[in-house]
Amino acid sequence: MPKYISKHAKKAGMLPGSLTVIDVPKQSNIRIQVMQYDKDHVYESEVSDISTVLPLAENNLITWINIDGLHNPAVVKAVGDCLNVHPLILEDIVHVEQRPKMEEFDSHIYIVLKMFSFN
Repeated sequence: MPKYISKHAKKAGMLPGSLTVIDVPKQSNIRIQVMQYDKDHVYESEVSDISTVLPLAENNLITWINIDGLHNPAVVKAVGDCLNVHPLILEDIVHVEQRPKMEEFDSHIYIVLKMFSFN
């Protein structure tokens, strides 16, 4: 059986929006970074609890949330609950082999990108 069929078979029969992690490397620590900016300022912070992000997102700055460690679906669900993210988008978040895409909503833009990293 081809590899792409067998690894996605874990999701077969599950409801849409199920947070099943497939082929995500496990990291010991989950890291949540919040970057906020406007035309004059840039603010960057790291948070340990996603509930602290919600008050940050209520200002007039553009907010970018980066999560390293998607192997824990409970953290992804907590982000979704905190920020009112649709379950199908949360499912896309844990599906890391997805192609890049952008979806525009009334209150936010969802972007899937591969992060660049330098050694």
